[in-house]
Amino acid sequence: MLLFAAAVTLGTGLLFGLFPALHSTRPDLVSSLKGQAGQPAGSRSAARFRAGLAIAQMALSLALLVGAGLFTKSLFRVSAWTWA
Repeated sequence: MLLFAAAVTLGTGLLFGLFPALHSTRPDLVSSLKGQAGQPAGSRSAARFRAGLAIAQMALSLALLVGAGLFTKSLFRVSAWTWA
């Protein structure tokens, strides 16, 4: 379980860290920021991709929270069974 959590953590960190890093490597960032002031960043497909990444991150977080809750519940049941 620990290896799975570590793999998910590393994968999520790389996925959500590399996408903004790749977009920030534009050669002339200052002029492009001044030219797009007040406009949404990127195209429609980039916005959908970012929304998809956010949804995936929330789904993975929820799955990990549910797994942690079930694991805690099973620990309580095992500890109650051994002391009875």
